[in-house]
Amino acid sequence: MTTAEDAKNSFGIGNGRTRLIGFAVAALILWHGLGSAVDQAGMVGLGFASPYRSSDAMSDEAIALAATGDTENALRIARKAIQQQPVHQSSVRILAEIESGLDTPLLDTLGNPHLKTVGLLGWRDSQSQAKLMMVGLSEADRPLVIDRMDALLRRREISSESFQLVSLMLGDAELRGLLADRLLENPPWRSELFAATPKFANADAANSMGSMLVDLKAAGAQISDPEKAAVYASLLTLGQTDTLARVAEEVDEETQRDGINDAAFVRFATLSVDTEETTNPFAWQYGSAKRTVVSVNETGGPEGRSSLFVRTSSRVTAPAVTQTLRLSPGSYRMSMLRRSGQNDELTWIVGCLDQSLGQSRVPEGRESDDWSLSSFEFRIPEAGCPVQQLMLQTGRNLGGRSQQAEFADLQIRQQ
Repeated sequence: MTTAEDAKNSFGIGNGRTRLIGFAVAALILWHGLGSAVDQAGMVGLGFASPYRSSDAMSDEAIALAATGDTENALRIARKAIQQQPVHQSSVRILAEIESGLDTPLLDTLGNPHLKTVGLLGWRDSQSQAKLMMVGLSEADRPLVIDRMDALLRRREISSESFQLVSLMLGDAELRGLLADRLLENPPWRSELFAATPKFANADAANSMGSMLVDLKAAGAQISDPEKAAVYASLLTLGQTDTLARVAEEVDEETQRDGINDAAFVRFATLSVDTEETTNPFAWQYGSAKRTVVSVNETGGPEGRSSLFVRTSSRVTAPAVTQTLRLSPGSYRMSMLRRSGQNDELTWIVGCLDQSLGQSRVPEGRESDDWSLSSFEFRIPEAGCPVQQLMLQTGRNLGGRSQQAEFADLQIRQQ
């Protein structure tokens, strides 16, 4: 039979991954800062004068008294708070803290019976949930950890601390499976968790969130476009291109393989240039070029097809539009119809994230109302380039002259 001490040694104390999770939970306890004895110790002198003594007020007084060393009166008032409101979660938690001693190391307080009672009283006290997660970690009770994490995330918006906690959990195989099961139930914090990935994830966390997408897909879950976009964008920004390619291959049935997504710019036409939402890197995105106008003419191309119009007076080379591609190793040709306007020096470029593989030629001659075919060839290497970048780049233009061109019928085909 596994004893509590064995569980601590194997799960709560000796296991490196779980120790990190414990540190993250401890950081959450500090971050929530509820019932802080240090903050409230100075309140004793106020006498807590009030015509109505709520259980919260009495619990605050109790923990403040305990911080000054008056444990006897602190316990008396803490118990009085519970007598007034027996199922008030934070009051029961504060009694447990005072009984254990405010200076007692956190792990040594987890056996307090009142702390375990807190778990039966709902999820409305954030610090209680964090401490109950520590109970689960110390007792190798992973379902309890997930239950209390769920309760905690229902209480507050995702913070860097809570996101770090979740990402550490994803490194534990059993916790990751339990978390996937919980996400399948579509808890109210699911979309917020994925949306927080670009803001808080490091490389390890982004990889873990990518693996979670794969797990959810394998379990038959519907994965929303914003959820995919958040994880994809994080992986790309953090240079985790191998993971990005693998996750997109297993998760994303809509992403074009060995070609251009939304080649007719139908979805791009609905994207606002001022959007603050994370967009899917496998779709068209506005680039960083300044003093640039990009628009879609839904009937402006040959025979009434859609076209992409770009006018820029950018003084430096910069992308006007971009898209991430998933092309297999091999030789390709990119072709397009082009109608050049004044001073047309716009260039299409395909490359790995750190090198150009090929680009279109700047057209010769003056502007024309006629469409002309333009193409160029490039090769994707066998290794080191799992995803690629397609961009339309402005020309270097120190004089600030206006450049413009229009494009239609973009295609990439393997040779």
